Amino acid sequence: MARTSLRRGAYWMVTVAMLLAWGCGVPRAHWEFERQLLAVDRMADHGEHEDAARLYEVLAGRSHREDLVRYATFRAAEMRWRAGHCAEAFERFGIIARRRQHAYDEEAGRAQLRRAQIAASCLHDEVTARRELEQTLFVYPRTLAAQEALRMLESGVGTREEAAALLGWLSEHYPLVRDSELAAPWLYLSARLLEEELGELSMALVLYDTIAGRMTRTGLNDDAIWRAIAILRQQGERDEERRRLWRFVRHREVTWFMANYDSAYYVPAYQRLAEMAEEEEDWAEALAVYHELLARFPFLLRGPHTRYHMMGLYERLGNLPGMVRMAREIEENHPDSRFVGRARARLDSAGGHAP
Repeated sequence: MARTSLRRGAYWMVTVAMLLAWGCGVPRAHWEFERQLLAVDRMADHGEHEDAARLYEVLAGRSHREDLVRYATFRAAEMRWRAGHCAEAFERFGIIARRRQHAYDEEAGRAQLRRAQIAASCLHDEVTARRELEQTLFVYPRTLAAQEALRMLESGVGTREEAAALLGWLSEHYPLVRDSELAAPWLYLSARLLEEELGELSMALVLYDTIAGRMTRTGLNDDAIWRAIAILRQQGERDEERRRLWRFVRHREVTWFMANYDSAYYVPAYQRLAEMAEEEEDWAEALAVYHELLARFPFLLRGPHTRYHMMGLYERLGNLPGMVRMAREIEENHPDSRFVGRARARLDSAGGHAP
């Protein structure tokens, strides 16, 4: 019994000692390491690349935390590159790239992309650069580095022939990325090449519709919808353009502020709908569009300008009370706007009374 109690007491002492070590020693060591790492970061920021590279390598060998080791190793390779040691940096980034931890390993993906950048800009080896870009795309398709690699491929397009060659390559290799986050950017680039470089609008429209219809979680969804609508405009498909514009602005959950900050296309979509009505001299329909815009987004940044434009539409209809109402809304909602004075002057010239 006494021996059991002693054993339990010993266990408690070991546990307390471990907790004390964790509470005092280990965090202190981490803090000290991170303090040294910040000091080396400052050296790097001041352009002391050679010294910073050596110190990053020393720190990488002293930490037991994988994230800090990888950070220091990456920074050491970056400093070697900036110091002009291209071949050495190329190899050191390769060490990180080969140690991929999971499908979303951004550090390894960035290291692989750096190899492509070094091969292109520093080693002047286009064959190796292309190989490393493709490696970034196919080994790390779920990373931001892969999307940057795709942009680098696009940046190399300068002629119609190069655009056609890249489009063929994208089409051939799409099955390799179809089930990854790279699928939407891949199709979007293909559609843009078809639209902008090759003039194949109908084929581009099919791809934009594929992104908008099947890849609704991608950040390119609105861009694809808007480009598809622009193609329909070029093709003279006014009815379909109008239908898609209304679907775009009405069939989704939005916030009051969305027209200002979260999407680049909501205000232009409403403006295009109103513009189409004005082209057809349907002033009442144009006013209805603008009223819906203001009702859905009462804090619209272009509110004063929109209301002033609506005064002109009411004037075309000979609707003086409507003009007065818009002038009053400008003054009440936007008292500091330059459109207050303009609205009063326009109302006076139309024979109305300023609010």
